Formats: sequence, C-alpha cells, structure tokens
Amino acid sequence: MNSPSADDHRIPPIDIRATPVCSVLALMVFINWFICGIVAVFLGGDALDTQPSEEGFVVSSHGVTTEVTESVWVISLTYSYLTIGFTPMLLSMYFMHNLLRNAAPLVRRSAVALSCFPGIAWLLLISCGALSAFRSYMAM
Repeated sequence: MNSPSADDHRIPPIDIRATPVCSVLALMVFINWFICGIVAVFLGGDALDTQPSEEGFVVSSHGVTTEVTESVWVISLTYSYLTIGFTPMLLSMYFMHNLLRNAAPLVRRSAVALSCFPGIAWLLLISCGALSAFRSYMAM
C-alpha cells in the first residue's frame, strides 16, 4: 500500500494556454485595477461614498477631499464602482476555475459558484455607497 506523497497534494500551476479567453480577461481585470488606482491618485480620490452638493462635486481619499467637475465626478463614481465592486469576484472565480480544472465538472461549478459569495457581499457593500451618491446626484 502506497502512502500519499507531498507531490499528491500540490496545487497544480495555472496553465494559461488551457483557458486563453479567461486568462486574457483576468489579466485585463488585474491591469484595470491598477489603472483605477492610478486614476484615483491623480484625481485625489474616488467618488464612492461622497455626496454631491450645490457647492460642487468632490472626490475623497482617506478623509481628504478634492473638488472636481460634475462630469469627472460621475465618471469617477461609475468607474470606481465597477472596478472596485466586480474585480474581487471576477478574479476569485477565475482562480477557483483554474485551480479545480481537473476536478469533476459538478465540483468545479459548485466551487466557482461558492467563491462568488464573498464577492457578492463585497459588491453589495460597495453598492450602498455608490447608490447613495447616485440618488443624491439625481435629486439635485
């Protein structure tokens, strides 16, 4: 009777050639995350959790606010929401799919679906701030 070796429990490396479309999308999502961060640094923050007012539009980062134009505020709100909201969920789905690619289809699909739950919770939390800001904007 053979005992399991350490090699039997290793996580297989991700083969980019096995899922080229998913790999390209994951790379684009990863690059977009950094672009969003660079844009936020350039603007002085993002519009999530900021409320527009008659005095103007602001973006914030760690309590420091910067005045911006209305169009920059709307674009910042939309871009930040989509990037910060969806990136964790998409990347976790990608990595779960690739880590379990040799598993049975039902196991793989179940694991990918379950990996979405933390991402969905994250998205709901981000949505609260974005929807509040958007409602305030529409009420102006």
